[in-house]
Amino acid sequence: MALLAFGTTARAQSIFLTYDQWEQLPTSLREIYVAGVVDALSTIAVPAQATTAKHYNECIVKSRMSLGQIAEGTKKFMEMHSDQRYKPAPSRVVAYLITLCGVPTPSEGALPKGSAEVAGQN
Repeated sequence: MALLAFGTTARAQSIFLTYDQWEQLPTSLREIYVAGVVDALSTIAVPAQATTAKHYNECIVKSRMSLGQIAEGTKKFMEMHSDQRYKPAPSRVVAYLITLCGVPTPSEGALPKGSAEVAGQN
């Protein structure tokens, strides 16, 4: 029941956890949060996002990474980027996925300008 309340409150207020807050969650909740980030990345709101969604979906499938492995990879990534701990957790998960999958090539349909910067790559 607490998880339901947590999810409802977060969705209704559209708040994001900082990486530090995310890291303090129990493992199962970190994995659920990662699932939400991946779902958001995979959601296609406009046609231009389709190739980006496809790129990351295919990468995750090909790598056979579980949500737990993505969460653990994000933690290891953040050990090397501790100056970014105050940033929103979703952007840190995406930054890790960029290191794993790269960014879509122009022929695939590159990310919108500034996306890598948002992810902390610039």
